[in-house]
Amino acid sequence: MKLMRSYILPISLIGFFAFQGCSGPVVPQTYEPKKSAELAMSKYDTDQDGKIAGAELNASPALKTALGKIDSDRDGSLTAEEIENRLTEYKSMSKYVVSELQFLRKKRPVVGADVVVELESFMGEGLPLFTGTTNPGGSVVPASDDPDVLGLPLGLYRIKLSGPSGTKTFGAEFADDVADVSRMKFEIE
Repeated sequence: MKLMRSYILPISLIGFFAFQGCSGPVVPQTYEPKKSAELAMSKYDTDQDGKIAGAELNASPALKTALGKIDSDRDGSLTAEEIENRLTEYKSMSKYVVSELQFLRKKRPVVGADVVVELESFMGEGLPLFTGTTNPGGSVVPASDDPDVLGLPLGLYRIKLSGPSGTKTFGAEFADDVADVSRMKFEIE
């Protein structure tokens, strides 16, 4: 068993680097930027002032995490137009990314936790969930049960980490121009 474990990380890294930056066939993006932006506003703009801001952002971990990329006027809030513009940018990028996610608690790896990566609900329907279990380094490369899906389609995602200490939800944007998209780290407080 020990010998087998020593090959798991190198094999997963080979797959990780083999797919990095690829733009081959994948389940097509099923969302339309304008419709997705409208859905995000209807779901999260609870005071209906035309902006998602403050506490409203907390309801969407992915929008909050991606605020810096989406908020073009830097006012700390998101409009439907800003969300639509960001989602439209994805069309000029690769179709998917492969990302290794690492989870740390007090700078130590979270081992053996279940990870579920799913699109924010306003992004559309029909794309599979991506799952995995963290390895001894606290890392996982989420995978789909669908063999035709070779990576995470670009978009805004919720990441759920479940283990003995409970469940924690994170937000992430997976896109070519997101810093460190190939290896994201998440700290648990």
